[in-house]
Formats: sequence, structure tokens, C-alpha cells
Amino acid sequence: MAEKKCENCGKETKIKYMGKIRGKSLCKKCRKEVRENRREETIKKAGIKNDLKKLDCKIRRESRKKSSKINEVPIPKGSIRGKTKQKTKSESYLNLYEKQALLRILIGRGLTFEEAKERIEELVKSQAELRKKLKQENKNEDEIKLKQQKLLEELYNN
Repeated sequence: MAEKKCENCGKETKIKYMGKIRGKSLCKKCRKEVRENRREETIKKAGIKNDLKKLDCKIRRESRKKSSKINEVPIPKGSIRGKTKQKTKSESYLNLYEKQALLRILIGRGLTFEEAKERIEELVKSQAELRKKLKQENKNEDEIKLKQQKLLEELYNN
């Protein structure tokens, strides 16, 4: 590829990296220096150094606000922002909070901790068995869920 001398530093550079500023052919480094010097001169002449500092601070503040707003929204792991499938919960499964609530209710009714724990385990087992039994009878999911919920309600009421 053809090369040309920079009029500022005299260095041979490819024409591809040459450019003209104020009628002179300059290399990439020299053009950068000329632009920086020109910028500094105009800032000094116009006396706008303080105004530029204020603007820079304002821009930084706004960008921090935007980034903090983005961070406020929790994104579940392994999901594509809001496009997650809702899993249907089997009623034979009790999560930790439901088990804790049931334990408190049963202990409040006068059962010991072990007795309450055994009763909850029996409930989960009976719900799993009920589910299997109804699946074998070819019942649909809605009917199965209703029966399991009734079983849970009996425990809460008894």
C-alpha cells in the first residue's frame, strides 16, 4: 500500500491512516494531538472550564441514577427478563414456609413438636398417595388439586 510523509512529524505512514487538518496531511497521532490542543485553546479562550466541569458532574450523576434504577429490578437466575414459565405446583408438596406455619398452628393446638412434625409428614405422604390413586383413575389435574386442597383444609380445621 502507498505511504506518505506526515507534514508534522515526518514519519512515513500508510495513506489509509493519513488525514487533513487545516490543509496539512497528518498521521493519526499528530491529528489527535492537534485536536486536543485545539480543544484546550478554545476552552481557555472562551472561559468555560468551570461550566464543563459542572456538566461532566451532572452527566455522571444522571448515569449513576440510571444504573441504580436498572439494578433495582431483580432478575431471576436462568431467565430471560420476565419471560419465565410459571411452574404448576403440585398440592402434595409443602414448601418450608407452609410447613413452618402448620407447625405453629399444631403446636398452638397443644401438640408437641415431634407429634406435629409426624402429622405433617403423614399429610404429605397421604397427598402423594392420593395423587397416585387419582392418576390411575385417569382424573384430570384440577380434580386432583381440589382433593389435595381439601385434605390440607381438614388439617388446618382439625
